[in-house]
Amino acid sequence: MLEKEDWTFLKGHYKRALGGWMQANGYTPEQIRNNPELLEQGRTYAIQEAQKATYRDFSKLASTLNDVSRKGGIAGFITDAVLPFKKTPANILKRGIEYSPAGIMRSLTTDLYHLKQWKDYKDGKLTALPEKAISPNQFIDRLCSGLSGSAILAVGALLSSAGIVTCGLVDDEDKLEKEKGNQEYAIKFNIAGQDFTLTVDWAAPMSMPFFVGAAIQEQLANQEGFDVEELVDAFGNITEPVFNLSMLDGVNTLFKTSQYDDTNTLTQIGAKVASNYATSYVPSLMGAIARTVDDTRRKAYVESGKGTGVLGTFRYAVEQAENKIPGRSQTNIPVRDVFGNPETSGLAERILENFILPGYISNYKNDPVLNEMARLYEVTGDPSMIPKDPEKSVTYKKEKYVLTAEQWDKYKTERGQTAYKGLTELINSQDYQEANETTQAQMIKDVWSYADKVGKKTIIPDFELEDLGDTAVQPLARDAKITVCKADMITALSSGDFEGYDTMVEALHEAGVEDSTIKTKIGDTYRDQWKDAYRKGDNERMAEIEDILDYTGFDFNIYGKNGWEDKVIEKYGD
Repeated sequence: MLEKEDWTFLKGHYKRALGGWMQANGYTPEQIRNNPELLEQGRTYAIQEAQKATYRDFSKLASTLNDVSRKGGIAGFITDAVLPFKKTPANILKRGIEYSPAGIMRSLTTDLYHLKQWKDYKDGKLTALPEKAISPNQFIDRLCSGLSGSAILAVGALLSSAGIVTCGLVDDEDKLEKEKGNQEYAIKFNIAGQDFTLTVDWAAPMSMPFFVGAAIQEQLANQEGFDVEELVDAFGNITEPVFNLSMLDGVNTLFKTSQYDDTNTLTQIGAKVASNYATSYVPSLMGAIARTVDDTRRKAYVESGKGTGVLGTFRYAVEQAENKIPGRSQTNIPVRDVFGNPETSGLAERILENFILPGYISNYKNDPVLNEMARLYEVTGDPSMIPKDPEKSVTYKKEKYVLTAEQWDKYKTERGQTAYKGLTELINSQDYQEANETTQAQMIKDVWSYADKVGKKTIIPDFELEDLGDTAVQPLARDAKITVCKADMITALSSGDFEGYDTMVEALHEAGVEDSTIKTKIGDTYRDQWKDAYRKGDNERMAEIEDILDYTGFDFNIYGKNGWEDKVIEKYGD
């Protein structure tokens, strides 16, 4: 069926190429019919162009891979598992490189040399035409390919700078973008006031130089000043679209497979190859039907401690295969956003995505909670502003609970929905709006901490949870303010800013914090520092700490019986 489909496109490209060749050379149909040599030249050219247009032209890489595959054995098995299709993907990769600045570099180096070979042959300096020699027409064609690809690269960079294009979403902060509905290798557009993203990674080979341009712009935009080492690292990441949007993606994934696994690398790669080979027998069409029948996206889940090693690889493979089987896919847990909402879509959208559109559509949410977390991350750099999924196991009262798929799904749902409700209330509260960014970030962390406990309560019935009532946000905001004031108090003391220290102590008193709590925080901070200085004989540091403690007005047992000095002597000797 695929061959018949290709034949339709081949005929169309063949006709256009032959007609273009005739027109460019001024040949009439009568001249072609009456001159077998001209007819053969035209046919040869048209066949080559039609094959190139449908990615069926000769590829040394594809030929080598097919030879390995035909010989069988371990090498053939691995090749078939990792690269089930060879010729078309290899030619798409080749064309993606030709249509790029790399193509221009080739034209200005090796192609110039091969052009000179052709000229030397025409001038009689060579008795035979070298195999790789190219004519002026071929040289111009290749140069134009490189120029066209470079223009596509520039468009990618331009649209990226305008925020219309996204490349790979791999960094921590990218998780916020994913939660909002952004997708990797996608363009953003607006319809009737609604923002959407559409993946265009399928548009290879054009998508390769396009997203390389976007990646260049992203890397340059992230540079602060000129640092040669950082610049080299940044440009090293620019190859990412070429790997992710071509046949190299499978190879890349294969070698990444054991990155976070203690299993022997070759063993893990072997397991991945075998699981790939086994799951390739589940038809893609069946997966499309399963995704259309089910209105909810599903995910593979393997229990904590069972997702690594050879068996872990096969467990994931089985779960992923189940997602492609109609009816069976619905036994797996839903994909949920960080706030516990399942990812669902309407029937029309599912039909479009699985049978008509080559890419995936996603609604880009302008969510106030996510927007606020993104703002605080940009201002404070606090990694806790990046939402994360809960762990697959919970330890409570020294007992470890390994969660099943259903338990983890219940935990994530309750945790996420509680967090969203609390964060919405928090962000709109006066206490939050009057606080500085550091305090706001701490408030958000405390809400997430509380929501996590609520989630754990749903799967561990005897989990002790402080009842904060319907106005849970108020005490959480107060606790966050106290936490930040304590941290600022210690920072002020350490820097000798005693005026700042007095301000923080006053704020703590206003929040109802007692002196005993303030003293405990100061003692916990400086006790070990003083002991370490005493053990090392650093009298200057000891005196500095004692001056700080004297200023606080609290009495710390440093030299008295069972004081800090006695504890050091007791542990290390006199």
